Amino acid sequence: MDVMVLKVQKWLNDTYGQDSRFNRITEDGKTGWGTIYGLRRALQIELGIQETSNSFGPTTYSLCPTIAQGSEGNLVYIVQGGLWCKGYSPGGFNGYYGNGTYAAVKALKTDAGFPTASGNMQRDFMRALLDMSAFTCLRQGSEAVRTIQQQLNYNYYDYYQICPCDGLYNRDMNKMLIYALQKELGIPKSSATGTWGPTTISKCKEKSFSIGNSSPIVKLIRYALVCNGFSVSTSSSTYDSTLDTILKNFSNSLMINKPTNQCNYTVIKSLLSSNGDTSRSAKGCDTSTRLDQAKITTLKNNGYEVVGRYLTKVPNGLDKNMTPEEVELILSNGLSIFPIFQEYGGGNSAFSKTKGVNNGNSAYNAAVSLGIPSGTIIYFAVDYDPQTAEIQNYVVPYFEGFCESLSNSNKTNKYLVGVYGTRNVCKILTENTSSLGIDNLFVSDASYGFSGNLGFQMPKNGI
Repeated sequence: MDVMVLKVQKWLNDTYGQDSRFNRITEDGKTGWGTIYGLRRALQIELGIQETSNSFGPTTYSLCPTIAQGSEGNLVYIVQGGLWCKGYSPGGFNGYYGNGTYAAVKALKTDAGFPTASGNMQRDFMRALLDMSAFTCLRQGSEAVRTIQQQLNYNYYDYYQICPCDGLYNRDMNKMLIYALQKELGIPKSSATGTWGPTTISKCKEKSFSIGNSSPIVKLIRYALVCNGFSVSTSSSTYDSTLDTILKNFSNSLMINKPTNQCNYTVIKSLLSSNGDTSRSAKGCDTSTRLDQAKITTLKNNGYEVVGRYLTKVPNGLDKNMTPEEVELILSNGLSIFPIFQEYGGGNSAFSKTKGVNNGNSAYNAAVSLGIPSGTIIYFAVDYDPQTAEIQNYVVPYFEGFCESLSNSNKTNKYLVGVYGTRNVCKILTENTSSLGIDNLFVSDASYGFSGNLGFQMPKNGI
């Protein structure tokens, strides 16, 4: 328990607890979203907003004044409360904007990437203050990534907002990188979204960089490489041979084609999104539709060599399972098959160790009945967007059940376990179940909106 956070919580309840626009908060001395929401509502009440909310929305932002050294009153209490909750000491909690509060705000701004800014509180920093974002490097963070976050804030916050400087490549940082790209592509702030819309794609396709070219976009490319786990200098805006070599290594890791001595849209899109250039050619696909000769011919004519098909149908649902006749037809046409197991995977309720064991048995029996040979990888699907804690609590035990089922000594065929899921799902499973041998990954990058893909590196062994 933090005694100063507790003091802030008590002040919020004592000051605003009788106001219908305020929701009383738990007084436990722990910074959490409840306290942050309380500070936001307190700010809105002080700004005269009648319909308050937990969000720091555009009305709050537009009405928020600059709070300067020498000020006093409830707005200063809110600033000091936010500082204590953020881990910065303003030297007291007294409603007076003195030297201690000024120094604490200046320290916050320095950590956010603005080392020469004043210690007065403007609305952009108030929005960053009243949030759970961190501006110091977290335990799992990287100082290299944190430095990039600070530079992005300094150069591009006006196109988006001040973002965390916690050293973690995540959804917020991915969005900030895209906002930065949109600014450099000449997209007006009013049209920038931080997402890959048709205008961003069209303008980015017009860009390519060769050895010797200099551009702010080249620096963003360097930033993105670091975020994707590739070491490169981020101080230069020049496209040089060293950068080209590292980009080639990145492209090879994703099996995408990179032009010789150049970086183009395909590479940039792959650096700044999980699904990359969706118009690129491919050799493999998966489908829930049963394949006949006409469909197989179409796939082959379009260059496909491998097809993923499902082992079982959904109980009382989609009839998507392979049949022996289909397997024979696919193989006789020279295509390869990778088997997928998914009956239901849309939420936590489908995942537990017991269900993993049961589904492992179902997958095994279906594979044997289809004549799938021992040693084949069966990809078990996690076809939703679980957060990290949900992956740990539900998905990991589920795959432990799969592995236990398929490795049972009573089973004649020995199948390997693969995972179909977001980058975060694949990453955590390989980290948590390495002793079980799960290192075959089918990353569902096509689901670009999944938070488990945005801001996560491609895991090793991913396809």
